[in-house]
Amino acid sequence: MLAYLVLIPAIHFFGSVAPGILARDRSIAQMGPGESAAPTCSIIGAGAVTAGGLISLIRSLPTIWRGLKAG
Repeated sequence: MLAYLVLIPAIHFFGSVAPGILARDRSIAQMGPGESAAPTCSIIGAGAVTAGGLISLIRSLPTIWRGLKAG
């Protein structure tokens, strides 16, 4: 929902204003909203999932460390 309401319009807006930004073989200004945003949103989503996993791991490191010390 975030991709369709925020990311795709933002990518299309900023891509049409700055014609030098390229996505694959054409500039974003020459593409439609669906063409330019689908690959970009999947990359952003994968990065968000990775960041969430790393943040969760960092937050749970004290618990993991205490468990290792107790064991």
